[in-house]
Formats: sequence, C-alpha cells, structure tokens
Amino acid sequence: MYLCLVLTNTGLDIRLPPTVDLNSFMQQLDTWVAEEGVSREFVVHSMVNPVTPHQAPAKWWEILEAALHRVGTPIRTQIFPASTDARFLRRAGVPAFGFSPMNNTPILLHDHNEFLNKDVFLRGIDVYCTIIKDLENTERLDTE
Repeated sequence: MYLCLVLTNTGLDIRLPPTVDLNSFMQQLDTWVAEEGVSREFVVHSMVNPVTPHQAPAKWWEILEAALHRVGTPIRTQIFPASTDARFLRRAGVPAFGFSPMNNTPILLHDHNEFLNKDVFLRGIDVYCTIIKDLENTERLDTE
C-alpha cells in the first residue's frame, strides 16, 4: 500500500553544526522546496553560525583549559546538539563556551528524573571558583 500524506503549516527544527556551509544548505533546501512545490517561511533564522576557537592561541580557552587541568577535571569537547543562549553572544562577536563540571553523570538535560549527585554538585562549585579566579586575574583580552 502506498500512502501519501500532505501536511500544511508544518514546522521543522533544523539544527546544523558549524561545519555545514550555510549557503550550500540553503540552496539545497530551496531545491527541495521547489521540487515539492511547497513554500517555506522561517520563524527563526540566522545565516551566522560562529564558533569560539578552542585551540591555541585562543586565550579564553587556554585559561579555561589550564584551570581545569589544575583541579584535575578532564575535558571533553563537543558541540552541544541543542541551542544555548551562548549563540547570541557568539553572533555578537563575544567568545562563549558552554561548560558543565558534571563528571560521571548521565546526560539527562530536561529529561524526566533529571538529577545531579550532591558530591558532583559541590565539586562543581570548587571548579567554577577556580575558573573565575583565573579569569579575574587575567589581563583584559581585547584581541578575542
């Protein structure tokens, strides 16, 4: 059996990693829309998808990395699959990292029964205090 369902007023949440060329993606999207004979309208849309460098000589990253190394916190870099408010800072040219010192904790953001172990939480406070002290003792970084 063949079933064709035509939907109107359909919303799509498309999240692209910063490695995707936005112009090429938009051209592909326009091709698909034309092939299907439908129209598109963006509710939220930006052609700017910047990242904050996290390799030397990125000074903000070097400060963060050194502080985490000093307190024995392992680092795993990744691109967060959802969006955070940091995207607004990066679009304005302000370097921004998402960071959470929740080691040995399942990723349950906004899930049912989301939890954080008390000891992990208290350790996270110490980690943040170390990072903040290192940042406040750093000369102003006008180049980043």
